[in-house]
Amino acid sequence: MKRFLLFLLILLPMVAVWGQNSKVLLETPEKSCHASTLAELEPGRFLVAYFAGDYERHPNVSIYIQEAQMKQGRWRVKKARKVADGLTDGKQYPCWNPVLTKHPDGRLILFYKVGPSPQEWWGMMKTSWDNGKSWSEAQQLPDGILGPIRCKPIWTTRGLICGSSEERLDAKGNPIWTVHMEVADSSLTHWSRYEVDCDTFNAIQPAIVDYGDSMVIYCRTLNNCIATASSKDGGITWCRLKPFRMALSEGDSPQVMPNNNSGIDAILLRERPLFAMNPVTGTDYSRNRNRLSLISEGTSLMVENQEKGEFSYPALIMGSDGAFYLSYTYNRQKIALIRIESD
Repeated sequence: MKRFLLFLLILLPMVAVWGQNSKVLLETPEKSCHASTLAELEPGRFLVAYFAGDYERHPNVSIYIQEAQMKQGRWRVKKARKVADGLTDGKQYPCWNPVLTKHPDGRLILFYKVGPSPQEWWGMMKTSWDNGKSWSEAQQLPDGILGPIRCKPIWTTRGLICGSSEERLDAKGNPIWTVHMEVADSSLTHWSRYEVDCDTFNAIQPAIVDYGDSMVIYCRTLNNCIATASSKDGGITWCRLKPFRMALSEGDSPQVMPNNNSGIDAILLRERPLFAMNPVTGTDYSRNRNRLSLISEGTSLMVENQEKGEFSYPALIMGSDGAFYLSYTYNRQKIALIRIESD
């Protein structure tokens, strides 16, 4: 596999085919922030959520939101507001990994996690009928249900389908990462959980892409590559995880796509996946996150390329105007938001 990965890195054309437009850095009220998510409220108007506090895992880490609007090619951003904390039974726990999604009936749904660590966290949910101005009381998800772990869910005629995962440690302290899927009805009251055979992969945080005749997940792994699985029955049963391969240009053979244990996101672009991810540099598979790219078959756009820094955990959506909107962690101190024109 390493030979294929090296071949991939040599072939990958780092040539922009999209036009980058108007980046803004969201000022957060805390020392540290991470794990952004975004949703389009109406054309040109977006809501971004993230967790922020003294540092990741600190009990004061809470969920914040900020509204950003694109007007005449420039961003206008409102101040951050805290919308959820981890206060449970009189004890303060850190919050983690918010995920925003717009319900077909107009409700805005905020999923997030609460708990001392990813090994012990539980799923929470809030709803808003006024695009984030006010929120319901926090509701804990049913036992065994975590909600979307990091990437956005998708809505079907049956309800919600989200990619979820668990992080455990074995007796020797080695990580055991597994992926599963969770399906809820449109009222978000009845949930079901469906396992994915992870084979030999340590995989988490699946991004879902709906191709119409099938659904496909793309997962971050500890195995130096993106892992993928597909479902033909609406997310109930899934094939076994396997390395994801993608042809990089016309006439090329598909090659294994690398992953250096960094979060990814994906959307559908012209019947092919478009990834937001930290590209692997050379043969170094350390978690090097000073570069962030959009990568599709045969093309890519380098969004960040700096000698130092962390630009990680991208959240990617396509706006109603046909442009891409991308948010990501900017040095753990701010959240970046970019509009990128498609060709």
